[in-house]
Amino acid sequence: MAAIDGLTSSLLLAVAPTAQADDPSWTSKWDDAAIAAESRRWLDSNYTEVNYSYCDSNEDVSTNVLLWQVRDLQPDPTFGSKRFTTCFSGADGDWKSTGTWSGLDTRYYYFSVHYIDDHFYSWSRLDVDQIYVDTSKAD
Repeated sequence: MAAIDGLTSSLLLAVAPTAQADDPSWTSKWDDAAIAAESRRWLDSNYTEVNYSYCDSNEDVSTNVLLWQVRDLQPDPTFGSKRFTTCFSGADGDWKSTGTWSGLDTRYYYFSVHYIDDHFYSWSRLDVDQIYVDTSKAD
């Protein structure tokens, strides 16, 4: 009986939700990120803004950011991607690209690298000096 209880406990731990970050606005960076690299998770409602500053990749063209909603024990739905180019080129002296999503339910979210330089190659890599996630539409 103890072996069964131990097995049940192990199974419960295996399907328990992972820890999430409750701080809705945060900063980070990518170093040598590959396709499908995922950000940390954050609690959000209604609005999310993802900002990339000073990007570098194999061809220095673009990257696509895909926003996901965390759904425990289900596939995570996506809210579409945003294509970032300005953070590579510094157009008009601005090295920042921004993607916004609104109308979001109160849940945990994360984003992933969808394309790098318009490719989905396993060898593509991305560096971003600063990533800033802002959940306040007041900016």
